[in-house]
Amino acid sequence: MKQEIEQVTPKAWLSRAYKINEQITSQKRNVDFWRTLAEKKTSNPSQPLGSVGGITVEQDGTKYGVEVTGPRMEKYSTKIADALTENEKLLCDLIDIKREIEIVISYVQDTVHKLLLKERYVNWLSWGEIANVMRMHEVYVKQELHHAALKDAEIWIKIHLERPLI
Repeated sequence: MKQEIEQVTPKAWLSRAYKINEQITSQKRNVDFWRTLAEKKTSNPSQPLGSVGGITVEQDGTKYGVEVTGPRMEKYSTKIADALTENEKLLCDLIDIKREIEIVISYVQDTVHKLLLKERYVNWLSWGEIANVMRMHEVYVKQELHHAALKDAEIWIKIHLERPLI
């Protein structure tokens, strides 16, 4: 574990959340798709999916139709349940990464550093946007302030990796 801690840079550790909001939204769509498919089956479990045209699920404008009858039904239901479980786990993993980064940033004592880290690594604002929010020059924010903020975060990241803060 010690070797892993020394190899992880604060920037690399924080960058795990790159586009995380988009990833979470995308993964939630996957979960919703599989949940809808599962609910269509459980809403009338006595009716085989193959009867009266089966079921149709729409995702991103595309319709998916499924017709299954007889002994394949149990296998089909199990596959849906497995896919739903796997996708829910992936969604939870993404949420955990985001929360972990937010919590570590919250331990940074300097409020200016904390704001910079949150805007960059949680909200993924550009350097220009961060400079506007902070009412500072972009070059100063990107170079000097960012370097100092990463040094502050490094302490908490190391503590978190040794003994999780959450």
